[in-house]
Amino acid sequence: MKQVIPADTLLANLDMRFLQKAIEKIIEGNGYITAKKVRHRLRGIFKYAVQYSYIENNEVDYTTIPQNQKTLEELEKKCNNFLTMQKIKALVDVLNSREYHQKYADMVLVLSLTGMRYGELTALQLKNIDFQNSRIEITGNYDSVSKIKTLPKTTNSIRTIKVSETVIEAIQRQIVRLSERFQPSSSEDYIFVLKDGTNLQQ
Repeated sequence: MKQVIPADTLLANLDMRFLQKAIEKIIEGNGYITAKKVRHRLRGIFKYAVQYSYIENNEVDYTTIPQNQKTLEELEKKCNNFLTMQKIKALVDVLNSREYHQKYADMVLVLSLTGMRYGELTALQLKNIDFQNSRIEITGNYDSVSKIKTLPKTTNSIRTIKVSETVIEAIQRQIVRLSERFQPSSSEDYIFVLKDGTNLQQ
């Protein structure tokens, strides 16, 4: 911080423009995270000074941290965290080769091809699937602790999505598996469950 703000500078002489330029210099020389920490520290100092009437305004409040621009290396690293379709297919093939893991193969397919969260998948009920129009209504998450279906945190998470024939076929295969063990009796029944009909745990 001393490199951009001289040690003998009075707080009263530090206005928003000076502080903003100082923050941008710190980003250039030390990075985004360091700049955030310095701004946070400065904000606390100015807040203290305002509280004890040394200055009138907290000029740091008027500054901003420019949007963090990720490097190409960072972006590539982030992309590598996601499974490619080739890897997904390989995983599905392995799971399908084992009789009792075929349900999980279809779960992987549905998750990867729809973008659903795991909790949303385990909360799917028969009534949420429109087989004729290839649509899925996502209305909540299954809470494995309370063992109930809960509403999502935001209304934006409640949505209806158009899905591919592959997804519909995966869900149909799971329903066939269910019918082999026990006959689904209600549209309220969950689709992806354990052998005894209880919901999957996260």
